Amino acid sequence: MHKLLLFILVCLTGCSATPVKYDSVDIASESDAIAIIEQLFWEQPEKHRVSELYIKSNFIAYSDGVSVKSKTIGSNIALTENVGLSVSNQKAEYKHLSNRVYFNSLSAPKLFKKRDWFIIQLVDLSDRVIKNIYTRDRVKAQKFISAILYFGAS
Repeated sequence: MHKLLLFILVCLTGCSATPVKYDSVDIASESDAIAIIEQLFWEQPEKHRVSELYIKSNFIAYSDGVSVKSKTIGSNIALTENVGLSVSNQKAEYKHLSNRVYFNSLSAPKLFKKRDWFIIQLVDLSDRVIKNIYTRDRVKAQKFISAILYFGAS
């Protein structure tokens, strides 16, 4: 019984992300900060990568693509052995999934490590996670956090 509990505890511990100490990196200019943020957004794994990105001194705007809902209704009536009549109706709804995050609405990003990945959490002032950013490079993660803080301090 004790071995089973120990096994479950080890499995659960291995699945969680552990906090990582953030070391500040100097950011020389606004254009450097924008370049760092932009690079990490575009280097995301494919399933987390944004489709559009726009960065200004007071916000980041990004799009996760388009959501499509489609309904098709059809019926077919055989008129003769080789001839049929079909009628269909299709309705599609397209929704552009876009987000805008203002730097003055962010608290300090949080840095975690899970397996080979460093995960940066962009969190709002109520400590809710807005977006997770993934990288395998600790230095890039620290530069990204410093770039976010550069705009937050402006």
